[in-house]
Amino acid sequence: MDRKQLLDDFIHDKEYVPMKYKDIAAILGVPGDEMIIFGELLDELVYDGRIIKERDGKYVPVETEAFVAGKFMKNRKGFGFVRSDENCSDDIFISAENSAYAMNNDRVLVKILKPAGTSLAEGKIVKITSRKNTHIVGTIYVNRNVVFLIPDDENLGSDIFISNSKSKKYKSGMKAVAQIVRWPQPNKCAAGIITEILGFSGDKGVDVMSVIRNYGIRDTFSDSVTAQAKSKAASPVSLKKRKDLRNLLTITIDGADAKDLDDAVSLEKLKDMWRLGVHIADVSEYVTEGSILDKEAYKRGTSVYFADRVVPMLPEALSNGACSLNPDEEKLALSVFMEIDKNGNVNSYDICESVIKSDYRMTYNDVTAILEGDNTLCKQSSKIVSMLTDMKELALILNKKRLKRGSIEFDFPEAKAILDENGKAIDIVLREMSISNSIIEEFMLVCNETVAEHGFWGELPFMYRVHETPDENKINNLRKMLGLLGYSIKNAKEIHSSQFNSIIEQSKGKAEEKVLSTLMLRSLMKARYSPECLGHWGLGAKYYCHFTSPIRRYPDLVVHRILKLQLHGKLNEKELYRLSEFVESASIQSSECEIIAQDAERDIMDIKKAEYACEHIGEENEGVISSVTSYGMFVEYPNTVEGLVRYADIEYDYFEFDSDTLSAIGNRTGTVFRVGDKVKTVITGAYPECGKIDMMIVD
Repeated sequence: MDRKQLLDDFIHDKEYVPMKYKDIAAILGVPGDEMIIFGELLDELVYDGRIIKERDGKYVPVETEAFVAGKFMKNRKGFGFVRSDENCSDDIFISAENSAYAMNNDRVLVKILKPAGTSLAEGKIVKITSRKNTHIVGTIYVNRNVVFLIPDDENLGSDIFISNSKSKKYKSGMKAVAQIVRWPQPNKCAAGIITEILGFSGDKGVDVMSVIRNYGIRDTFSDSVTAQAKSKAASPVSLKKRKDLRNLLTITIDGADAKDLDDAVSLEKLKDMWRLGVHIADVSEYVTEGSILDKEAYKRGTSVYFADRVVPMLPEALSNGACSLNPDEEKLALSVFMEIDKNGNVNSYDICESVIKSDYRMTYNDVTAILEGDNTLCKQSSKIVSMLTDMKELALILNKKRLKRGSIEFDFPEAKAILDENGKAIDIVLREMSISNSIIEEFMLVCNETVAEHGFWGELPFMYRVHETPDENKINNLRKMLGLLGYSIKNAKEIHSSQFNSIIEQSKGKAEEKVLSTLMLRSLMKARYSPECLGHWGLGAKYYCHFTSPIRRYPDLVVHRILKLQLHGKLNEKELYRLSEFVESASIQSSECEIIAQDAERDIMDIKKAEYACEHIGEENEGVISSVTSYGMFVEYPNTVEGLVRYADIEYDYFEFDSDTLSAIGNRTGTVFRVGDKVKTVITGAYPECGKIDMMIVD
């Protein structure tokens, strides 16, 4: 049993008397050098809603039958919903008067007033256990000598009164960051002080910086972190006990603009099988556990990719320099060699520390062109043409095996914003996916699976990438939606991922293809990191982890360290216990960082799409209805630009939402709009500041 559980049990014991931090520590005999960790465990239990810290500093247990801990999702009208930690599918309705002035995304403790029945459960917030919004990003509004910050997040429910305002310094239209100094109270809005001016709305890069600040993304490195990265990058490294692969024909295949090259591949075709080598940058040799570099990487969790910049997990001296597998440079790697038969089975494998020297820095476009017979490129890269052909053959075999076992093959076009010199979006295009992308994808997938299986059977403390079976309620809702569109999935007790592939195949080339894939994706659980090997439902894989991108993902770096400790015979009982505790906390941290990065990247794409739409107001285009709601329907164009058509703006008829058929029905004409229908619309408004687009149906 871990220390957190022991502490939880102590406070929930029937003999426990409410007491303060130091008293609990004294009774439990907590050593002086562990008091900080002990305090963090208490904070975690408060965050989890297991205990409450009273005003006098005493900790009391929460009766879990009467209270629910979760995250408050507030609507701009004041009411909101709490998503329970225990059951993510059952939200609890919170009226404005029962919200205790909590703000959007705050962690709260809720008393249930009305249990769920035919309608949602209703509750009352009795305590705000953790404030999410300590710093708010928004737009300054000056009215005479009074300054307010209007938050970018309209669901916060409160403008921020700026208490350190100087009317001459702050101008309306400035984007700024405010630190909260007073939370919302009865008859009082929140108050704050301006801590940073980002620039005026519309200035180059201000939109991206606003999102970075809004999500609390760490976008600069301290001098000490930067200095350590440069020192590590410049220090000589030992090649002793490393497998020398400098003469092995090895290549990297990435996008043309990629700078952090963390994976290289090699392939030898044997008599009845292939010997695939996946060589991953040995970042752990430079970012040692417990160093300031490591602590910074842990806090970031992942690199974040925006339209105009990358916020890296590691400083450039490492991410683009010492660790990047640049061509014709000796680089440290962790290599996985797999012998794969003609059916795509990995019959044997070997993991080793190595030194490599990449021969070619290839791009996806060039590899695809070579495989399609481009004479000029074939001559320039004559040494690897045969290997690339073999790679294509193996990738197709691996893909066939993966699909056969039920791995879901969603075909979502990835959008990319084309920016002008001022950072404005002038076009939204789809990234082309080709056979070269498939080669790298299949090789990385089989490598990740091989490493995960190695970790499982070796009983190593590990960070797995898990994707659990979909929630039953979500699948039932999906069945209803699919039925309305003329598709079905078996009503079996446990759904299999191959059923999703069947629907994807049936809908190929049809108007509803993208909509169906989106509906199915939304019904799935979110993938996350875990110390338990729970399998990856979407990939149909029993064992899966992230191993292939340690430059940009912290979990991969952790997996590398554990494997190297095993290779060096340093996994004694004490180390195994320490790592078991660490991978549990690191899994939670990395999962949270990943969600933040994904949300931030999505927000920027929405902003850039709206920016692009500003220049196309009045233009008519055909799109597909992607969703129908009680207030309007969303229409998506082929380039993924999506806008809202409000029923109130349709002049020729009065439309109502039919929840049974999830459609919009016109009272006068009987016109019916359903998900998947093709419609012609015109863009009538675009609002980059909030990433929203308005459209109108063309008669």
